[in-house]
Amino acid sequence: MASEAKRQKVSDVNDMKTFKDFKVSKVLAEDSDSKKITLEGKLNGDDENSAVLILEKMPFKTETMQEMLEKSTLKTEFKNDIYMKFECNTEPELNTLKANLIYPATEKHLSKYASSPIHIINETSALYETVTLSYINEEKFTIDWVYNILEHKKESERIVYEDLDPETGFVLLPDFKWSCKQIEDLYLLAIVQRRNLKSIRDLNHRHLPLLEKLWKDGTRAIQGRYGVHQSQIRAYFHYQPSYYHLHVHFTHVKYNAPGTKVEHAHLLTSVIENIRKQSNHYSQALLPFSVKESSGLYQAYEKAGYDFGKNENGGCNSVDIDKTLQFFRMLGKAKHEPCGEDWDVTYGESAWRLAIMAMCLSPDFDRKRLVKISLTSAFTCIGKEPDQNSEWSQKLNEVRKFLCDSLPLEKAAELFELYSCHVNGRRGLKSDCIEARAYRKLLELEEAILRWEEIQKEDKEAASRKSLLKKMQEVGFSGTEKLQLFEDLSELDNLLTFILKVSELTRLKRTGWVRAGIRDPERVAGHMYRMSVMALFLEEDSYDKRILNGSAVIVSLVHDIAECIVGDITPDDGVSKEDKHSQEMNAMTILVKNLPTGRVSLEFFNAFERYEEQHPGDKAAHLTKDLDKFDMIMQAMEYEEKSKKGDFLQDFFDSTKNVIRHEQVQTWDQKLRENRQKLHNDST
Repeated sequence: MASEAKRQKVSDVNDMKTFKDFKVSKVLAEDSDSKKITLEGKLNGDDENSAVLILEKMPFKTETMQEMLEKSTLKTEFKNDIYMKFECNTEPELNTLKANLIYPATEKHLSKYASSPIHIINETSALYETVTLSYINEEKFTIDWVYNILEHKKESERIVYEDLDPETGFVLLPDFKWSCKQIEDLYLLAIVQRRNLKSIRDLNHRHLPLLEKLWKDGTRAIQGRYGVHQSQIRAYFHYQPSYYHLHVHFTHVKYNAPGTKVEHAHLLTSVIENIRKQSNHYSQALLPFSVKESSGLYQAYEKAGYDFGKNENGGCNSVDIDKTLQFFRMLGKAKHEPCGEDWDVTYGESAWRLAIMAMCLSPDFDRKRLVKISLTSAFTCIGKEPDQNSEWSQKLNEVRKFLCDSLPLEKAAELFELYSCHVNGRRGLKSDCIEARAYRKLLELEEAILRWEEIQKEDKEAASRKSLLKKMQEVGFSGTEKLQLFEDLSELDNLLTFILKVSELTRLKRTGWVRAGIRDPERVAGHMYRMSVMALFLEEDSYDKRILNGSAVIVSLVHDIAECIVGDITPDDGVSKEDKHSQEMNAMTILVKNLPTGRVSLEFFNAFERYEEQHPGDKAAHLTKDLDKFDMIMQAMEYEEKSKKGDFLQDFFDSTKNVIRHEQVQTWDQKLRENRQKLHNDST
């Protein structure tokens, strides 16, 4: 009965002749420039539900101006020489208000229309993936009213133009805010038929036919119905949109419509041109937008740690060192946890090998990005292991939450966006990006190598390299052309030999831990993996796609790679520094000399040599040296905690005391030692 009474009250609104039953609760917002006021109140005696009433002065009608002046009364307010000011009252029918009513109004409506401080968010593609998209998915906004229009359940009599094509069609009708009485404030909406497009972030070259039809057919229909030429039509998208179903606003250029400010509107013609030049422009672009403090999206960004200038200690992105160390401990888990039931290789070791293979690709690819995506693949060890595609959404949520809880927002967003690309590759989602397609093939190659290694353990003769070479050809490594043109496998085979040789580092246990009696200690590949992610954590994003060996990430990836030939030589082995250096440099030469291209060979060798030489001013090489020491003591502390034997690895801490030079790594080092001391004090 209660629901029936509620429906009756809502139905009564359709027959209202006055607003005498609207009782004002508060003024939500007032705009003197647009002559608009927004009120919250109760309607029809309904105390349970709120209503929002928006009152706005109508534009002047040219054809009624003479009549309005003749019927007006004046009250003088000011006069000075030739300047006069009056209060002018005219007949009510010539001075009408536009009234928009929302009833019953939800909390989202009240928040949307309420006056509130406004901020600009500079949304990168990474922030979109990490915060905005998560907010959209979690909120599950109701847009049934949009579907009612598309399905002709509501407002079909108001439709100006309609195209039913499911891919490129749209419905054009007057916006809720337009009275349809003056052309000067013309305002129509084009709602697309496709239901999988939320905003301009989703648009790429495949949507150009839709976008071009929106512009051509939309403006043609408006000219046909209202006589307004396209040169007087402002067609634009809102970002952020007020609802997440793709739509275009069409307004008269004379009308100062809401949401046409530079941080909110994107002209349809500009969107078309940007996508013509670069298909993925809007998925990758920085898209600033304004947001009220009262909005849910603002609160989502505030919770995630976006800097709105409210933190006295340097903004919301100030680093919590304990949380950063927690993130690094997760990387330690990736070092030791097998990446599948059938494999011995861990998440971190597999991620390291993927990154090495990415380095071997053609410079035509953005290899630096592929390396970064490869490194984040190990984040899958966070939370529960997904075994089917339906569980990847849960995995993404687990990883996103962990990263946002552990790291400054910008770095968390960067890493999450990279991990999302890995997940898309694992799920086999189609992409127009050549890097995404190459990464998918790298994942298939990595899985083939894992299977090959398992077969080889049982029967080396049965472990044929042909299947691996076939996968390498699909990836498109250098040497593929030679195979296709001349049936010459030599270059691909040399590259495969290199990959399988360095893969021995996924099995080579680090000597220091073996001698310390650590059970199942980390392998060399795992050590290089965590160092590389630490370097990625510290590194500013670089737009130079051509050079790999200028980065501490790359130096970290290869700095111990020669150990697959000479082994892990430690100071206790009785080998001089000079002899160790000579052995490793010779081993590195042997490793890379037969790679398919001299450029790739040189990149590997130079990155390795820079670590060995530690030239003055080589910041990336110096940082890698510091990360090498820090990762070692962090691993030592993790082994001490696990064994509960006290400080039995003290020698590792003594040998690295006061040797780290990088300011940030020094801070980590100091905090780690403090935590270790506290742990030992508590245990005694």
